[in-house]
Amino acid sequence: MSVTVFPSAANEQPTARQQPERASLLIVEDSSTLALYLEQFFEAEGYTILGVYDTAEEALINMRRLSATGCEPDGVLMDIVLAGEMDGVEAARVILQRYKSAVVFLTGLRDVDRAVDVQPHAYLSKPFEMHQARAVLRIALQHRRLENELKRKQEELEALNATLEQRVQERSEELLRVEREKNAVLSGLKDVVVFSLSPDMDILWTNAPRSMFPEVAGGAITGAQYDKLFKSNNGSANGNVVKRALESCAPAEGEVVTMDGRSWFAHCNPLFDRYGHVTRLVQVMMDISERKRSHQEMEKLHYSLAEAHGELMEAYRHTIEGWARALELKDKETEGHSRRVVNMTLELARALGIEGEELTHIEHGAILHDIGKMGVPDDILLKPGKLNDEEWMTMRRHPEYAHEWLSAVPYLQPAMTIPYCHHERWDGRGYPQGLSGEDIPFAARIFAVVDVWDALISDRPYRQAWPTEKATAYIREQSGKQFDPRVVEAFFEYDIPRIASNSAARVVELQRHCAGPF
Repeated sequence: MSVTVFPSAANEQPTARQQPERASLLIVEDSSTLALYLEQFFEAEGYTILGVYDTAEEALINMRRLSATGCEPDGVLMDIVLAGEMDGVEAARVILQRYKSAVVFLTGLRDVDRAVDVQPHAYLSKPFEMHQARAVLRIALQHRRLENELKRKQEELEALNATLEQRVQERSEELLRVEREKNAVLSGLKDVVVFSLSPDMDILWTNAPRSMFPEVAGGAITGAQYDKLFKSNNGSANGNVVKRALESCAPAEGEVVTMDGRSWFAHCNPLFDRYGHVTRLVQVMMDISERKRSHQEMEKLHYSLAEAHGELMEAYRHTIEGWARALELKDKETEGHSRRVVNMTLELARALGIEGEELTHIEHGAILHDIGKMGVPDDILLKPGKLNDEEWMTMRRHPEYAHEWLSAVPYLQPAMTIPYCHHERWDGRGYPQGLSGEDIPFAARIFAVVDVWDALISDRPYRQAWPTEKATAYIREQSGKQFDPRVVEAFFEYDIPRIASNSAARVVELQRHCAGPF
């Protein structure tokens, strides 16, 4: 093939302004001279030459290889008349169908018609100058980039349209489902009424039966003024719940009363447009008339039960105090002892953070701490001297007697820990169970310190009362042995003997004036 290439054009060096973005080329030309010119020229222009071939078959094989490795060329300079069996037109047709490369034909005049049929991105009629080839190739590459971008955008648009259509379909189905569920719920809830209201409080829609508002002319609730259908508890017109929702632009709730005297709990929710203006209000109401009547009856019943419970608690207290008084009458040694230890135990328990109902149980337990002695024979209980071993064994059973008796009284079971466990020791050498450390109930550990303290500073038939200093030294010495160290520390830190002594004096003075029982 005869090819004319103008040397001045072939040797032309591109300026910085002419320098293209780095692109890759494939050259398919059976003229080795022209192929060499093209390769050298476009390499000088900054292009990457991926291959130079003289047959269409070889070019297509390498196109597949390059595409598979992600190196598909940006452009192909394709001669039409080639050395192999396949010409450039058929090869270009394959490339344009399968790949994203731009195709520029290198043609003679007689091949132009066939070249146009394939719709290449550009073509150069031989002979041509290299500056023409440069310009035509740039146009072809830009054309192909625009085609590829348009195709990508079309694919994205198609995918987006498909997604939107799917979402529209799903949303439509969801709205239909919600509407069906709403209608099903509203039809099944006899005591729930829904109002859709305008910002002017006109009723736009409601499922309320017409019989609910017999005073509405013609029975047409839609279009009526909402606040004309209700009254407050004092009988005045009432649209307060809706008005509060309008004024605050936030949900509001409260109680409303219809003209027939029924009470309703109402929750009103404002709906907004995109500018933040209230366009509609939805109010849901539930009939609470029966519930209010039941609540009022329950309040009366609760008040009656509270009174009965108070009377029962008072009866229990009198019973407990009566038992303690009966023991004092039997055992003069305990006379006054119970009152003192109760006062000190309560003060110490408060200092250790105990309060409420637990404090009441501790008080009852302290009052009844020696109730088990009612089961000890008088000749042992009232013996003026020291007990022998057999007598002592009998005396030591009084916590078990207390446990046996108090277990049968459910009300006193929480108070039983003191009568049953106040003779246990921190070191485990106490009775009746031999408990140790924190296995001993806390209330019993508190009471044990108070009980021993009062016994030491009180006169007994078999010894004189100890001085306060000696009793203090003994209690401190038994910390960690007989007593819980934490309780001993609090006992002296809060000066429980003095506080309890002052409290006991006030109780005695009060009893002297009132002549009441212990």
